[in-house]
Amino acid sequence: MNLHHLSLLAALLSAALPLSTWAQASAPAPAASASAPLKPNGPRVLSPAEKRDNAAAAASPDLRPDQAAVPQVSIPFGKSTGPSRPTSARTANKGATGSISDGAARCEAQATAEERAKCRKQQAHAAPPN
Repeated sequence: MNLHHLSLLAALLSAALPLSTWAQASAPAPAASASAPLKPNGPRVLSPAEKRDNAAAAASPDLRPDQAAVPQVSIPFGKSTGPSRPTSARTANKGATGSISDGAARCEAQATAEERAKCRKQQAHAAPPN
């Protein structure tokens, strides 16, 4: 097994050696790159006249759309003058069985059992008889 690893290592080294000499030969000479003029990084700064010309071109009338934008959704604000909605059976029976009373929910939200019992008793006395 050790012999297998040594042969693998020898194959890798023999393949890597020509690549390293090729990479060194293709590298540019440092003296040639140092004599080249440096270019500034980033975009060129515009003169005031160029800025003015660019602004005038952006505001030209030929860039505006031919037609005004049409809203896709119309949301009326304020009171509606249209017909009122008819009441359905669902909205007519607001106090029907199965709904949750605010007072009962308030009582159930109390922290202790004593406070809940006291609240329920007050709700029972305040509730009109059916």
